[in-house]
Amino acid sequence: ADDGERLWDGKKDLLKQMRKLMQPLPKFLRQTQANQQEILGSPEFWFARSGAGAKAHMDGHCESTLTLQLAGRKKWRLSWPPSISNGSFAKDGLLADGEPYQAKGGWTPTHVVTLEPGEALLIPPAFVHESKNVGPEACAPSLTFQFADPAAAGFFRHFYPRLRRLGDFNECWERVSALATFDRSQNGLAARLKQLASTSIAKLSKLESADGASSELASAVLQATK
Repeated sequence: ADDGERLWDGKKDLLKQMRKLMQPLPKFLRQTQANQQEILGSPEFWFARSGAGAKAHMDGHCESTLTLQLAGRKKWRLSWPPSISNGSFAKDGLLADGEPYQAKGGWTPTHVVTLEPGEALLIPPAFVHESKNVGPEACAPSLTFQFADPAAAGFFRHFYPRLRRLGDFNECWERVSALATFDRSQNGLAARLKQLASTSIAKLSKLESADGASSELASAVLQATK
């Protein structure tokens, strides 16, 4: 988006207007400063003429992507991270633009969806994806942005056997490590554990004080924390 702003030859602050229009953020996105910076710092406009689009590829970043169809119709084909045989490792670049088509047996998408104007698609990290303008319009503009929180922690855990063999996923291991240990630093870990403890105690207090919902476990835990 910042590169586009430098190329913009008009007098309006295009990026600032775009960031303003994107707020308030959807409720499912955590409203932390870091997450807002990630979201508002990553918007991209994509303009695809009839029959054009992005070749199948996997993005190297660890964030999920949300794409919003502004006009026209765009067909998306997606697939799970590929399965790599035991004892082997896929080098970085295996899933670069257009490379999935070169795989033995070609590329077989597992999900196909066509976005109409006003519709959106969530693309998890490490998903192979392809897009194509399939509408009658000469151009099918869309807006995409990435978000880090909520993280795709369950996805990373479930597909770990595949992701650990993908070179295109290499830059994400620090992020995965932080998720697995709450944080890489002891200070961060202590803060996160304290936050979890406070949240748990608050929930137990609510349970204990609810009419007819007295809990012996809640009473014991609350007594131990006094």
